[in-house]
Amino acid sequence: KQWYQRRVRVIQRRYSIHSQFQPNSTALNRDRWEDAMISAGDPMAHDLCIFYGNESRTHWYAVIIDNRAENNKVLYLDSGFYSTRLMENRCADHLDILNDFREYLRTTGQLDISPFTYTKQTHPFVDGKSNQQSNGHDCGVYALANVEEYIFDRPYSITVDNASMKLYRCKIIAKLLNFAMNTGIIVPA
Repeated sequence: KQWYQRRVRVIQRRYSIHSQFQPNSTALNRDRWEDAMISAGDPMAHDLCIFYGNESRTHWYAVIIDNRAENNKVLYLDSGFYSTRLMENRCADHLDILNDFREYLRTTGQLDISPFTYTKQTHPFVDGKSNQQSNGHDCGVYALANVEEYIFDRPYSITVDNASMKLYRCKIIAKLLNFAMNTGIIVPA
């Protein structure tokens, strides 16, 4: 249980997890979070695992673990300035947490998951060569935009650059508003 609590704190700090599923002081919410994670099954059984990392509470980047046949890789998307070593360390950290989470699902969640450990050899680290931001506040939008372009396998239909950030912000707001209206969070007057 201690291992789980430590990892949950790490995951909460490093990744954006929908607040409905974040474990907190109430057992009900923790159970809902655990049930949601267990019902999703083995993360590596999905085509893509997407992570958003936050460095020092000031900079966002994205990591995509691609499990599609003949495409296995860990893709790093960062609009800031970084070294190859930093990219490799962040990719390795994400694989470690994913491996630990799979072990938790296998043992505590009692899912039928192989104890296989994913490494740089099974999923090579690839620099996604995200466009570089020229300011100190668009990194989160870049992370979302770059992931969206990768997911939809588009050759950047809208160039992900400083000029398109307002458009991406509007797209995000529209999607959030649509979600809120469809789920009843916001009821039109």
